[in-house]
Amino acid sequence: MRHRRLLTLFAALALFAGALAAQAPPAGQWYLLHQEQAKPSKVADFESTTKEFIALVNQHRATMPDFSFNCLQGEDFMYTFVVPIQGFGGVDKVMANFGAYMQAAGPKAAEIFSRSGASYEYTNEWVVAQAPELGYQPEKPRLKIEDAKFFHYSMYHLMPGKEQEADAVGKDFGALFRAKGVANGYNIYKMMMGQEMPTLIVEQWAKDEAEFHAEVAKNTALLAGADQPLFARAMAITRRFESVKAWARPDLSLPPMAKK
Repeated sequence: MRHRRLLTLFAALALFAGALAAQAPPAGQWYLLHQEQAKPSKVADFESTTKEFIALVNQHRATMPDFSFNCLQGEDFMYTFVVPIQGFGGVDKVMANFGAYMQAAGPKAAEIFSRSGASYEYTNEWVVAQAPELGYQPEKPRLKIEDAKFFHYSMYHLMPGKEQEADAVGKDFGALFRAKGVANGYNIYKMMMGQEMPTLIVEQWAKDEAEFHAEVAKNTALLAGADQPLFARAMAITRRFESVKAWARPDLSLPPMAKK
């Protein structure tokens, strides 16, 4: 969350918020995602300036009392900063908080931005919202998400107009997993703003990558092919599919401000 163009990009998101707000939004938590593609030769610089940014924000936390983020690192040096927000209005709030921080931090903030800008190649912002009715949470989950260090994202970039069909497939997946007693839960998010709309994102988690693959093998054996017709339905309405791995980076994250 450190690019100099960030406020302009937030403003662009806010500009489109009114039109999208007319659609029925998901009932779950919303997130603003800011991504930065670090240059392989500059990863150390990227991470060090991220830590400097976090330290400076903490010095001026009164200007951003509701601002926090979790950082995920991809295997391709893509760093994703996940900011909880309250609907599209939360984008405006983050923008305002960020402006107050920049004014309070002064030249030091600009100096960090200047150095960090040389360490990454690409930036992107998008907004997602969790759709609880499409996800699956077992009564006794094998692993709580807050204890996870590895995450896997299946990104279904849907054909336009196929959103309702995708919702139906998602609900049928949840019903199947409940019937089979699958121990691994998952979350589903809808992209509310971004270049790849419409998109559904399936989030799975584990302690590490090896455990993730081991659990996938267990689920495959347990389901015994019952999930294959559902995958076929999902792919029939998907224009592009992505599989993304990411690792939690608490050292590059900004926890919520402690409440008094």
